Amino acid sequence: MSGAVERHEGPTVGPGMRRTRQRQLVWEALQELGPHHTADDILEHIRGRYDVGLPKSTVYRALDTMLETGDATACRLDDAGLRYELAEAPHAHAICTGCNRVFHIDDLALRVAAQGLVGMYDFLPLRADLTVRGLCATCRAAAPAARFGGEHSPS
Repeated sequence: MSGAVERHEGPTVGPGMRRTRQRQLVWEALQELGPHHTADDILEHIRGRYDVGLPKSTVYRALDTMLETGDATACRLDDAGLRYELAEAPHAHAICTGCNRVFHIDDLALRVAAQGLVGMYDFLPLRADLTVRGLCATCRAAAPAARFGGEHSPS
């Protein structure tokens, strides 16, 4: 199987790559933790679940490899640094600045935005890393009207 990429319950193992226990542990941690965790979260999870002295640099190397192979994605949602998740359908993020809740914006919304870019600007997007900040319905209901200010008030 020369040049083929092998997929299994775990990270991708492509040509010239070895299947490593460390990368498998990081992949399992991402699977167990769910989306939007920092490298520190992942390391803490691994150390708490397994009796291994995994260095932080190894977690970062595993995450970098998983980003390169498409097994994981990373986004910056706050000042805590990059947050990682297993790759799934393309999506963007909406973050409520009131409560810090993160919403996944599905692929349909991204496709509509991409079609708009093609139609309005003759620009074909190849990849989108989108984060939208605003207020969720609960925070909007609790926030005083002055917080929105002038012409940017929600309708």
